[in-house]
Amino acid sequence: VYVDGWEDRDDCTVVDVPSDCIGYVTGARRAALGGIEEDWGVLMFFMNKRGESKGSGRSEQLIICGPKRARRGAELKVMSSVE
Repeated sequence: VYVDGWEDRDDCTVVDVPSDCIGYVTGARRAALGGIEEDWGVLMFFMNKRGESKGSGRSEQLIICGPKRARRGAELKVMSSVE
């Protein structure tokens, strides 16, 4: 899935997640992402452009959709997990 024009939207934020951290950030059966979504009331998923295979780069883009305060909290939680 890829959101065209996400840069122009005011209801989403994108975080670059290094490829070696994607499994940790996602969690088993998406448990970690689901927990953050539930805690902050956001929707998150990894984006890839058409024709790009997963793992082709050094990082993947995680898009976070929702209200600004909730997005910021979820973004900080993800960034903390990456560190």
